[in-house]
Amino acid sequence: MKCVFPCVFIPEEVGGYSVIFPDIGGGTQGETLEEALDMAEDFANFAMSGPFEPDEEIPSPTPPEKVVVPEGAFMTLIRVDTDEYRKG
Repeated sequence: MKCVFPCVFIPEEVGGYSVIFPDIGGGTQGETLEEALDMAEDFANFAMSGPFEPDEEIPSPTPPEKVVVPEGAFMTLIRVDTDEYRKG
């Protein structure tokens, strides 16, 4: 499965970034922006690689323009390629 999911990067007062995925639930963090981006990609691919319960639906990505971004934070899109991730 290939798709993109929006995520919100929130700068932390003590440094680094928290990363929240509104559609996937949960998130990750990084000490630098580069690390936070790497962690976000890994988190999204892991979360979307399943397994899912039989009655659980795979979430659909929210359109970027509909993502609520807190003041001081920013939103970006993370590419998810579960087929490639599983090979890894």
